[in-house]
Amino acid sequence: MEINPIYLLGQIALITAITTPIIYYIYSQYRFSYWKRNGIRGPKPMAFIGNIFPAKKPLALMQLDYQKQFGNIYGIYRGLEPTLVVSDPAIIKRILVQDFHLFRNRNAPIKSSNVASQNLASACDDKWKRIRSILSPMFTTSKLRKMETLMSQCIDSLLNALGRIADEKKSFQVHDVMGNFTMDVIAKCAFATETNAHDDKENQFVKKARSVFDVNFVAGVSRFLLPQWLLDFLRIIHAPFFNAGASRFFSDTAYHLIRQRRNNPDIKFDDMLQLMIKAEHKPEQFNDEDDKFDSHHVNVGEEEKQQEQRILNNIIGSKYLSEEEIVAQCFVFFLAGYETTASTLTFCLFELVSNPAIQDKLYEEVRSVLDKGEALDYNNVMRLPYIDAVISETLRHHPPAFALTRVAAEPYYLAECDYTLRKGDMIRFPVYAIHHNPKFFPDPDRFDPERFMPENRHKIIPYTYLPFGGGPRNCIGMRFALSEAKLGLARMISQFSFHKTPQTPDELRIEKSFSLMKTVPVYVGVRRRT
Repeated sequence: MEINPIYLLGQIALITAITTPIIYYIYSQYRFSYWKRNGIRGPKPMAFIGNIFPAKKPLALMQLDYQKQFGNIYGIYRGLEPTLVVSDPAIIKRILVQDFHLFRNRNAPIKSSNVASQNLASACDDKWKRIRSILSPMFTTSKLRKMETLMSQCIDSLLNALGRIADEKKSFQVHDVMGNFTMDVIAKCAFATETNAHDDKENQFVKKARSVFDVNFVAGVSRFLLPQWLLDFLRIIHAPFFNAGASRFFSDTAYHLIRQRRNNPDIKFDDMLQLMIKAEHKPEQFNDEDDKFDSHHVNVGEEEKQQEQRILNNIIGSKYLSEEEIVAQCFVFFLAGYETTASTLTFCLFELVSNPAIQDKLYEEVRSVLDKGEALDYNNVMRLPYIDAVISETLRHHPPAFALTRVAAEPYYLAECDYTLRKGDMIRFPVYAIHHNPKFFPDPDRFDPERFMPENRHKIIPYTYLPFGGGPRNCIGMRFALSEAKLGLARMISQFSFHKTPQTPDELRIEKSFSLMKTVPVYVGVRRRT
């Protein structure tokens, strides 16, 4: 009897469609027994997708619940992949600093050559080490001071926008205005582009910048559920996580500016792009005396400085950045610098209107500089203890990134839970949960800048405060972000007071999101100071 091939293919397809989910479900249940087999407690995973995706509540709050229920070490599943979650500061320091060579990567290496794999956040191993060592001298105080004029111009635009809002006597959506400010700053400093973001909504840079966060949902889900070999394949054929059109716009803009400057070497610029074009690796010290004025200094001792120096002094490969590498850094600087600093200033203003006494004390500190006839410039503002304490407490209470990850480069034994991480295993530090652990920060839900005043910093346990990560792979843009936030906040508070309105939320309720902290919209009122 002759068999119809179309019928046969149909039967095969039908059997495959029926059996594949069953096989996958059986395999997933076997995978989901991994932590139990290894004696590690943890929450029950959801079928197929594990514990990463927000379910009944936002992920940051889920991590807080898990910490209360399971303690400082427990296991979750990122898709089908087991991930160890650790909140113990001694282990965190060991992994981020002392054994950094075994946990140097944030994610598994991307086996593609596109621009996405060249940026500092995604780069791995010697590629990361080389790029980081070339970029690190860009973020010293002396280099940041050269960008102060650019930042000041953006702050002037912000103050003009707030002045118009104050004259209209209406509430304003804080994140929109702060986002316009941080977009202005990053456009000027990384792309040498004037956006006028507060007024020109049709500016192509502004429109593309807003659309870049229209995340490709399929690519986003794939990152958590698909095996690494398939992710590598998808990246080879350029399946982007962020909006493809917007990503291409920024890449094209950066390429154009780089070539324009190399063709006109006599024109001088003081921005990130120019620093990257001229950047060269030199085995020099990366210490910065102004660190002592910032609260993140609680994690930086001699051990950390020596480790960073040892790692970044010797590199393999070119001492300069290629055009592709410069473009990649421009893009990641924009992604990291735009949203996180805008959110920090939004959260900060919410806390200031909710705590008027703190706002008054901050104003008095800022006013003390002006009363001496001095300017609210980098040199003066970055040395003010209370503005640092206010920003630091904002970052503790509302960390923009609520978790950190590292990947084991080889098997690694953790005596605290009698467990050995396998090569390629991910370890996760739940920053939001750590920042809200009453053992580390008493009364953690209270906004209290006094925790970070110089006389109290010694009480903070190192590696319990992690808004910028820690160790050699901490956020390279930390000083840039802090200077932008402090200079902007000081100038705002010097000229305006902020207050609650009927539209101001009673609490900063967290909403569901994949990676960065997202809250209900914040509206406040603003008045000119007389």
